[in-house]
Amino acid sequence: MASRIPQEFIDQLLDRVDLVELVGERVSLRRSGSNHLGLCPFHDEKTPSFSVSRDKQLYHCFGCGAGGNALGFLMEFDRLEFPAAVEVLARREGLPMPDDQRGDDGAGQARTRAWHGLMEQVARYYQAQLSEHPAGAQAQRYLAHRGVDEASAKAFGVGFAPPGSGHLVQRFAGQEAALLELGLLGRSEGGRLYDRFRHRLLFPIRDLRGRTLGFGGRVLGDGHPKYLNSPETPLFHKGRVLYGLFEAMQARPRPDRLYFVEGYMDVVALAQAGVAGGVATLGTATSRDHLQLALRRVSQLVFCFDGDQAGRRAARQALETALPLMDDGRQVHFLMLPDGEDPDSLIRRGGAAAWDEAVARAQPLSEYLFAELARQVDLSTVDGRARLASEARPLLALLPDGAFRLLMTEELAARTGIAPSAMRELLEPRQPPLAPPERARPETPAPRRRRAGSVAPERWRHRLPPERLALALLLQQPQFAAQVELPAELAGARDGATRLLLRLMERARRDAILSPAALLGHGFGFGEQELLAELATIEVPLAPEAARVEFAAALKRLCERERSSELDALLERPLAELSVEDRKVLNELLQRPGRGD
Repeated sequence: MASRIPQEFIDQLLDRVDLVELVGERVSLRRSGSNHLGLCPFHDEKTPSFSVSRDKQLYHCFGCGAGGNALGFLMEFDRLEFPAAVEVLARREGLPMPDDQRGDDGAGQARTRAWHGLMEQVARYYQAQLSEHPAGAQAQRYLAHRGVDEASAKAFGVGFAPPGSGHLVQRFAGQEAALLELGLLGRSEGGRLYDRFRHRLLFPIRDLRGRTLGFGGRVLGDGHPKYLNSPETPLFHKGRVLYGLFEAMQARPRPDRLYFVEGYMDVVALAQAGVAGGVATLGTATSRDHLQLALRRVSQLVFCFDGDQAGRRAARQALETALPLMDDGRQVHFLMLPDGEDPDSLIRRGGAAAWDEAVARAQPLSEYLFAELARQVDLSTVDGRARLASEARPLLALLPDGAFRLLMTEELAARTGIAPSAMRELLEPRQPPLAPPERARPETPAPRRRRAGSVAPERWRHRLPPERLALALLLQQPQFAAQVELPAELAGARDGATRLLLRLMERARRDAILSPAALLGHGFGFGEQELLAELATIEVPLAPEAARVEFAAALKRLCERERSSELDALLERPLAELSVEDRKVLNELLQRPGRGD
């Protein structure tokens, strides 16, 4: 059954889950640096050695060697088979299981691939119309008026939907059913098919793998609505995707922060000015999925809203959505712009310097929360301070346990004049969520022992053989696989770790945005899950470029080792038994430098 679950669905599932929250429902965790620590649930211990990384979405116990991703945790903790673990995690994340898992032998997966392929063709068609269709000149003038240069338009895949209602039907004849399913066509009451997007500048909305899921269209002229997005489709769910996130991660794989702005042009303007990290929520309210998607990649968010009433309502909604996710170490700021100002106009007037100056004035979440509440009350009166406490209590109750929640409670106490101890009593204590009975922790965890040959994190480089060093670096930076050539010399490698390395490199080359947790998931069923989990938790104290050089060097050493092994095997055989081809290989190997390096 597991083979019928599309790998694409598993990757999507692992990309959505927050492992710290999942593990925290079953294990008491506390923050320690960039990770969370707790007592290992898989062996008896008194000193915490069980580490969970939110950045990598991986867990590892340095005592017994247990480790893996969210699916691995569910399988081991709840003692589930792989398909059952996928179903449990899918229910938790609100994702329906794909049709493939119910037994249609991959038809659903093939259909999804066909949809993605069609969306890519449509995106390229619209991009071509920007320069090829006569009416595209108007769209080009609009872009020039808004200060969007050709390079930026190309980077964001900006296109043009021509006037008229039958262009897609004519261009993609025979695929009308798929175009309807993907929201690119509509059907009139009389049954006539028509293009959903007409005479609009189009912005493709992409997922983290760069696949087009839908479009946002800005009308040219006086038509309505001004902006039109693709409807919800099997590929496109606006509450789960951020416009510009793919482009931001391409420009800088590890941005310092992300800026939540309101429009497509705001995102493009920021990127064109050299400000990496602009994203937009496609005209919908900021959702928990939006924030989790962002916070898995950065620890700092800046929300930028208009200072009018609508902007303040949107900011309040974003504030309440962010509060439950404010673990220690995460930072959220609010930048309220003057009426009539937006990031696009700010950038066009003053460039990146004006934007940086505005961001420097953004209020931290703590200040913004209390300032907004204080606008509604008179703190000079007892009634006003009591109302402030009443208004703030349900908001602070949303915060997860930790230092930030404690400091916010003390700040509220200082602003209201209530003793901190009394304020803590006023705030209802948060009870840890109880695990469902069917997922309760096993009463007697299976005994485990530390893996032989475990590597201390601080000695990662000197203790690891080249195949494990390469695996550790690949798990840290999956994009390395696309930046180096797959060594042909390793194709016949017999070492299991080397074969695993090649298999993961092949997978990562097909998906450059694959997360470490998703890449780790490809170790299921190969008996190397614990090894991968251990290697993935090693902190590599190298800058990305230095790590890439180290990765390439490890592959080179592997190739040299394979050549040396092949040479030794040939030299051990009597010369008379060697074929012409064997002798040719032997001669080449003897002439190559570097044997024994």
